[in-house]
Amino acid sequence: MCRTANGYDVNWFNDWVIAANKFIAGESVDYNFLSTGQQKDGRGNICPATIILPTLAMEAKKKVKEDQDIIECFMSILDKAITDCKDELIERYNWIGAQDSRSASFMYDNGTMFGYIPQEGIKSALKHGTLAVGQIGLSEALKILIGCDHTTKKGMKVAKQIEQLFKDRCAEFKEKYQLNFGVYYTPRFSGCFVGDNK
Repeated sequence: MCRTANGYDVNWFNDWVIAANKFIAGESVDYNFLSTGQQKDGRGNICPATIILPTLAMEAKKKVKEDQDIIECFMSILDKAITDCKDELIERYNWIGAQDSRSASFMYDNGTMFGYIPQEGIKSALKHGTLAVGQIGLSEALKILIGCDHTTKKGMKVAKQIEQLFKDRCAEFKEKYQLNFGVYYTPRFSGCFVGDNK
């Protein structure tokens, strides 16, 4: 199950104006464009990429200098990972958008992909979907970094700092690229145990 919220579509309004003008001119329009900017049906994750937080925490622990704060070191590593994630997602988005619609015609023909305009190609629909920057293992990463998880006051403070970075970067990417960047979460990191071995 996906844990990305399909929030407000940054590309909905411009398409709504075009559809409204066509409607006023008596042309055929997709009425979904005229219904809502929070369109859920026909939108989804175009491509996700997941950052494994415990791996970055272990990297920070190895790299941190004596006079440097481990959280500062970790946040620097995480910031680069989020940017790399963005680059990967844009590369995938462009590759998928370059495909012929016949490679998955059912998605465009039956309305699975909201906003598809055959003359404009696949990106006319893809731009309404989400490019998901994922994360996994927050609790485990906190235990590696500070010895406690988000259920403690100290852990919650660091967790909020980490989540704020994800939120801020995705907001920047959304604004810069006019694509629906979002954050998704995997609640449990199976196979990674950090703590007492009881």
